[in-house]
Amino acid sequence: MERNIRKSNREIERIIFKLVNKERSERGLKELSPKAYLVRAARRHSRDMIRRHFYGHENESGSGPLDRVEQSVKENNSFFGMLRRFFTNETSSYVGENICRMPIGKVAGFSYINSEWDVAKTIIISWMRSPGHRRNILDPNFRRMGIGVACKRKGGTREYYATQDLQG
Repeated sequence: MERNIRKSNREIERIIFKLVNKERSERGLKELSPKAYLVRAARRHSRDMIRRHFYGHENESGSGPLDRVEQSVKENNSFFGMLRRFFTNETSSYVGENICRMPIGKVAGFSYINSEWDVAKTIIISWMRSPGHRRNILDPNFRRMGIGVACKRKGGTREYYATQDLQG
């Protein structure tokens, strides 16, 4: 079961990534490139929200999006990783984050949510309806993105936590 949940999480991440770039390209903006360190930071934050029972951009230790992205970049400190960061400016402090909680089942204002596609599409719709989230998605200064999804299971129900980390 756990393997199926992880596979489902990755599929939702893939769909969200594709839909975000579709929103951007429809408005003449450059598509965002995937970065493993942003995916790592986003996945950790989604899992952290479930593990520590909170929902927000800062955890109880005060760690926020920039802290998580910087930590993830530091972890990739091989010689070639440092060289790549130097030439691609992966240490940019221009960072944004969107988060979302999405239950499986009936969600107010949406149709019944049951599949990975439903979860991903509903997350994108909710982000695009929110001025702050929409601004992040359509910000022309962002060039890189990582999506991280984690699933909280309680009894027979599931709730997905999604984090989108963006960087200029």
